[in-house]
Amino acid sequence: MKTPEKETMERELTYKKADVILFNIEYDTDGEKIDLPKTVNTTLEEMSYTEGPINEFVDMNGADFISDKTGFCVVEFLWEVQPIEMETQLTYKERYDIWFRNNYETGMEKNYEIVPDFDNPYYEPTPISVTSFIDSEGDVKKTYTY
Repeated sequence: MKTPEKETMERELTYKKADVILFNIEYDTDGEKIDLPKTVNTTLEEMSYTEGPINEFVDMNGADFISDKTGFCVVEFLWEVQPIEMETQLTYKERYDIWFRNNYETGMEKNYEIVPDFDNPYYEPTPISVTSFIDSEGDVKKTYTY
């Protein structure tokens, strides 16, 4: 049986496997004519992505990553994340957290051992799965299935 921590970790690992293309790379070569790559293909994992907005991470770390690979300073570059989509079942804890957030009433106490009636129409619907999509800008978008 998968634990909530393991499922969350598997989701994060899938994001890290996303392909990143760093292209239109312009180097500072002090005027020397050197044959350097204009495109570098990599993954978020190879770039040492850990967490946070992907677009900010690539903007902040892309030039250093290219420089480490080529040995030359990078003046500018463009990048694109290859879109990746992943659908996963929400864990009990994730569903509970959504249910509690959407249906909190004064006096309610968060207790994972008390199983809420997720299907009771009195409460806001609680999703059973989530589809996460990383677009080419590196933004993670989520849609829920009820």
